[in-house]
Amino acid sequence: MKDEKMNLEEISNMMATLVDEVKGLKEVVASLSGARSVMTDEKPKERKLLRTPDLCFMLGKAPVTIYRMVRKGEIKAYKNGKELFFFEDEVEHMIKAGKII
Repeated sequence: MKDEKMNLEEISNMMATLVDEVKGLKEVVASLSGARSVMTDEKPKERKLLRTPDLCFMLGKAPVTIYRMVRKGEIKAYKNGKELFFFEDEVEHMIKAGKII
């Protein structure tokens, strides 16, 4: 194989091409994931966790009712050990969609 030396202009052009390709890839990833943070380096929005007592207060329901709703799949819950957690934005979305009364 023949050794080819690149001059400074060729290296500069190659780097500019690579930068453009990386920008294009970032745009594709952002459009596929819906994440603006990939393009703007924004920090992702922190989601607020609710515990069962918090959700009881928010919905005005007893813990037993919350547990029943989770068991039936009416409310999406996350479990850590024996404790259930809920994301506030998910609960609000379910309320707005009329899935939780």
